[in-house]
Amino acid sequence: MRETGGLVDADLAEYTHAAKFRTVVGDVRFAESGEWVQPRVLTVQFQNISSNDISEFRNPDAQAVLYPAEYASGTMTYPYIAPRGNG
Repeated sequence: MRETGGLVDADLAEYTHAAKFRTVVGDVRFAESGEWVQPRVLTVQFQNISSNDISEFRNPDAQAVLYPAEYASGTMTYPYIAPRGNG
């Protein structure tokens, strides 16, 4: 709204399709279709989960981004490691 000076849908759409936005997932641009110009589908693996408690999956440290490489935060664990204490 700041960049277009108002809430006119056509102006907002035109600006959105022309601008680059800095976001928590990096710079994002939108195509005419409304989709991201460069999709960011991530391959994520949950790691170091030692129980069936759902709270472990909520921990951001349990999620390793594997692909694409420029966003990777870890490497794949394979074959899966048995939980500690289960042999």
